[in-house]
Amino acid sequence: MNPVLLTAGYLSAGNAGILWLMQYGRIVRITYALGEPYATYIVAEENAAKAAAMMKAQVGADASVECIGRASKELLRAIGLSAGEFKKVDPEE
Repeated sequence: MNPVLLTAGYLSAGNAGILWLMQYGRIVRITYALGEPYATYIVAEENAAKAAAMMKAQVGADASVECIGRASKELLRAIGLSAGEFKKVDPEE
């Protein structure tokens, strides 16, 4: 089995091809200052605490990070995320 695929949320199914292991990701909201607009990210991580910690490491200690819901595996596929990746999904301002 290819370890790169396994860490990306995939598992070989022999002749059946590749199966997607991750069932869902997380929707994470990041607020940089009270009263300021927030940023929304889709994170390819099932565990809410891990998703929050991953984003906290990206934005720093001063930001407020909270998981506000689940993102379906179909959404993760549609925006091209593999395990451990994230993408900002706020509309352009």
